[in-house]
Amino acid sequence: MSSALPIGSQANGVQVRFWAGAKSAAGQAEMVVSPGSARQILDSLRSELGESFHTIATSSSLLVDGGALHDLDQLLLPGSTLEVLPPFAGG
Repeated sequence: MSSALPIGSQANGVQVRFWAGAKSAAGQAEMVVSPGSARQILDSLRSELGESFHTIATSSSLLVDGGALHDLDQLLLPGSTLEVLPPFAGG
């Protein structure tokens, strides 16, 4: 079952934004998913977007509402934004 929610339903879900290689692997810049822990959301995205995305996501920095995410078990509430930022080359 897909965790993606209809466009425009951010108030009911968690907006996930993909950057650089994560955007390429996801095939989209953002999507809205059902609330849950960051771990649950990433597992759901793995099922939906595939192993290529998952490989990138596991080496990425994760931000929640603009701050670094340090605990994958942190609950992301409706209206939150999760950003997936892969490592960048350069300085």
